[in-house]
Amino acid sequence: MLIGIIPFGIVCGIGAVAAGASPVASLAMSMIMFSGAAQIVATQLLASGAPFAVILLSCLVVSLRLLMYSAAMAPYLRTLDHRWRSLLAFVLTDQAFAGTLQRFRDSDDVGANASYFLGSGAML
Repeated sequence: MLIGIIPFGIVCGIGAVAAGASPVASLAMSMIMFSGAAQIVATQLLASGAPFAVILLSCLVVSLRLLMYSAAMAPYLRTLDHRWRSLLAFVLTDQAFAGTLQRFRDSDDVGANASYFLGSGAML
């Protein structure tokens, strides 16, 4: 998964700078927005001169898919402490979800699966 993330990150950074963001702002956007799809939407709207509220709302709508991912993972994570669940929610991405959901379905070892999820999300 990481092989595809690096070029995607470069494209997002170059796109943000081309849209008028400074290199520091582009880097900050990548650190704050943990969603490549939302970054692309924000960059396109920034380039078109959209108001900040429209950019924010559009990114929120694009990120609503994470609610569905969370709902799909909830039965497997229910027994974990709320701190674990909060940490895992922070690293939830499309790739981490796809890479770990089958693991949760195949194994009942919640601790090992959660560690795998955390490792996948942290690397991404």
